[in-house]
Amino acid sequence: MTVSDSHYQDGSLLLFTGLASVLVIAAVLLGTQLGWTPGAATVCMLATPVAVAAANRPHRHALIAALIASVGVCVEAALSTAPDSGTPTWYLPLAGSVMLTGMAFFVGRARDQAVQEIVRVRSMNATYLEDLVEIERGIRTLQGPEIAAVEQFKDGPQSGRRDDDVVNYAMLLLSLQDVGRRVSTHVRLDTLIPTIITTTRATLRCRAASIYLYDESDRSLRNVFEPRYRDRHLYVPKVDSGAGKWVLDNRRPLTPEEAATDTELAKQLGNERLPDGIAPLSVGGTLLGLLIVEGCERNTPMFRKLLHIIASFAALALKNAQLFERIEESARHDPLTGILNRGAIEIALVDLVEQSRRTARPFGIILADIDHFKKFNDTYGHQAGDHVLIEVGRVWKEVAGPDCHVGRFGGEEFIALIPDSDTDQTEQLAEDLRLTIGDHVIRHETDILQVTASFGVTSFNPGNQPAGPAIRDLIGRSDRALYRAKDRGRNCVEVARELDSSKNRTSNEQEGRK
Repeated sequence: MTVSDSHYQDGSLLLFTGLASVLVIAAVLLGTQLGWTPGAATVCMLATPVAVAAANRPHRHALIAALIASVGVCVEAALSTAPDSGTPTWYLPLAGSVMLTGMAFFVGRARDQAVQEIVRVRSMNATYLEDLVEIERGIRTLQGPEIAAVEQFKDGPQSGRRDDDVVNYAMLLLSLQDVGRRVSTHVRLDTLIPTIITTTRATLRCRAASIYLYDESDRSLRNVFEPRYRDRHLYVPKVDSGAGKWVLDNRRPLTPEEAATDTELAKQLGNERLPDGIAPLSVGGTLLGLLIVEGCERNTPMFRKLLHIIASFAALALKNAQLFERIEESARHDPLTGILNRGAIEIALVDLVEQSRRTARPFGIILADIDHFKKFNDTYGHQAGDHVLIEVGRVWKEVAGPDCHVGRFGGEEFIALIPDSDTDQTEQLAEDLRLTIGDHVIRHETDILQVTASFGVTSFNPGNQPAGPAIRDLIGRSDRALYRAKDRGRNCVEVARELDSSKNRTSNEQEGRK
């Protein structure tokens, strides 16, 4: 034990003694006020500090802390007035002291056993690495000239390297296993990117790591996280100059050591401050971004290689996550119009019902159908009909706004879910949609086309309907209101203000909607 450790532990005991004195005074006041058994309040207050001391300090100091706490219990018992009972005054205080001492003893023993196990594991790791060094030495002595020449081109430890490099090589293999395990378990960008950053920091022992995603369309780099004030001194790469441009152009990692040994590169970088490492995130010729690390504890000979391998793992995981995100998005959107499909709308509707019941705020539903669309297709052709669907979907998105869930419900039917909207507000939005669609001129090849639509509107208000209708009932109410709009002559808005009784359409009703 060093002098500083001794002073630290003595200081901890003094701090605990002071804390125990304060808690004893507070326990006397509390026990007297509440009429507790003498010593009980101190036992309750000092049990946690004793357990913490036993878990974090050596066994001897934990027992001293328990002794101080026991003295505190006895002091409280002496200063307090015992309740009128047949139990001896000192019986419970002594029991509390024994309990505190026993707890400190067993917790301290458990801590000592844990420390011994950690030391044993570290010793095994050291022995394992020493064995690797000896195996490497044996391989060197057995290698002939031809094998030794081939080994010069391999990535493993070479005969000219020091034993430290062999250990670093072994640690590299262990680190790669950990990096691959962590990164490969995430397929979503929102969880993958933080995992890459934390894994990079832990593996390379660096203070900061950041990822900049590259946009090839405008040749720009974007930090995936909003920069914080404390990160204002971190390196920010540029696509048109400096180290960022060099790494993007050459698709190679860059460290200050490499920049210092390359005369041409040093001239290109000038006086630019470099981070400890910059590595490209690229897969199959596609550049995804940059991985940047700063504040590394030590820069070993394996540092650059490990940075490059981590970047390769990260790039592959990012590419997979981006593909997964695109597949997920395509599964939620209508392939023709680009708005949500029926399945995504039904999921959003369930979420809105739960949110509305939780927040006691209403939401609206608009269901619409393009008038005479079958006749329109027969007249102008299906390509013109598809073009009309695309244009109508675009109008819905623009008029409804970004907060609404807009989707194609099937065929020529469109739907919108409007959060925080009552019946009147939803009806007004439906009227705006009707007027905009009716006035919208659609150009297709040489034709100038115009269509109208009929609308059915309803809303869900948990205040007026505490139990709440089923999801099918909500869609059914809008659908029946839409049918009434068709029955009125089309190109109008109908509102379902009360819960309609469920009924099935007849074949004539279906024909009337065409």
